[in-house]
Amino acid sequence: ESKRDDGTVVLPSREELELMKSDVAFATKNLDESRRTTSLLEGQTERRAAELDKLESLEARIEEELADLHGRIDLLNKEAQSTTKEHESRESRRRCLNEMSGKYMRRIEGLETALSEDADDGEDVTWEQLKQRKKIGELSERGKALLKLYEKGQDESLAENESNDHGQLRAECLELVDKINGRLLATMQTR
Repeated sequence: ESKRDDGTVVLPSREELELMKSDVAFATKNLDESRRTTSLLEGQTERRAAELDKLESLEARIEEELADLHGRIDLLNKEAQSTTKEHESRESRRRCLNEMSGKYMRRIEGLETALSEDADDGEDVTWEQLKQRKKIGELSERGKALLKLYEKGQDESLAENESNDHGQLRAECLELVDKINGRLLATMQTR
């Protein structure tokens, strides 16, 4: 719409009107498309924000699970070390018991030798009787050595029982050795 100098309004021609309608329709279409695009972008922004929240939450969970996993790995490593130490401890105890067994076998052989040389006329002699004979001086050098071995074994037995957690097993071994020694004494004295 335009005005003349005299203030009257000049109407556009049909071509100008059609051109204006076309421009308005084009602008309206662009405006609608811009609104739709804005709406889509806002929806995508919201979805991206929700995805970002999920990722942050997931990252926090991953960090927690990772810390838990490291804790489990440390625990498994400690258990593996403990198992290794326990195995080494068993091997050490086995070697110790084998050594003790060898010592006791040597003692039994020594006792057997000493008894065979110290026995009187097939009479039954107990450890207590050997101690009494020693007190009154009737015990030979072999008998004294035998009694000393016995007393040393008893002292070691008591010390090992007090200082070692396997004292019960060792005490049982010593008790069995004492029984064997008693039978050997009896056997040797009846010869």
